[in-house]
Amino acid sequence: MRINRYCLLIVVSVIVCQLMSCSCEKKKAKTPDFEPWEAPEVVDTIVDMPRKDVSDTIRISDAVYRFHFIMHKIDSLPTVKSFSGLEFHDNGVELTVRSDSSKLFHKEFTKKSFKSLVPEKDYKKMTLTDFNYFNAKRDDRSKFHFLATISDPEDTDGYGYHIDVQISKSGDVHLEKAKEEDITTMPMDYSEEEDV
Repeated sequence: MRINRYCLLIVVSVIVCQLMSCSCEKKKAKTPDFEPWEAPEVVDTIVDMPRKDVSDTIRISDAVYRFHFIMHKIDSLPTVKSFSGLEFHDNGVELTVRSDSSKLFHKEFTKKSFKSLVPEKDYKKMTLTDFNYFNAKRDDRSKFHFLATISDPEDTDGYGYHIDVQISKSGDVHLEKAKEEDITTMPMDYSEEEDV
């Protein structure tokens, strides 16, 4: 008798499985022939701008100076949502100018350093995207010129605000909008530059 109960249990299980399978097939036949819409994956990433580390020498009024700057993300600064909606870390630039072994100037610049020169409507959507020695101003022997760029981090057309960062030999800083005719689109190539 025990074997019959066991066989009966197996037969009943097989029948129940087949019934369930048939009911699922009937439901499948009623569904339309298109894929259901799936929500896109939400990207919750903050993009880092590239790090930049540059050192070079320049000659001003018969004296040789060495400058060094590091452009890097600063986690403590608020993130910036670009015009397209991507979120970016903002950058800072740590600039040092030396004459021989003495430090003439040292300061960290952030986007906030240039706030007075960027319209409020653009300021919130832009980051400090570039910093370079201002090669177009190299003939001015009275001070050092660097070019800071505040722009949309995704913009490849060059729309943004270019700031002439002027540092006197006594270490004073003056900021002004760079003249359009002085701005070059190509960064200075440090590998072939000769001291002036």
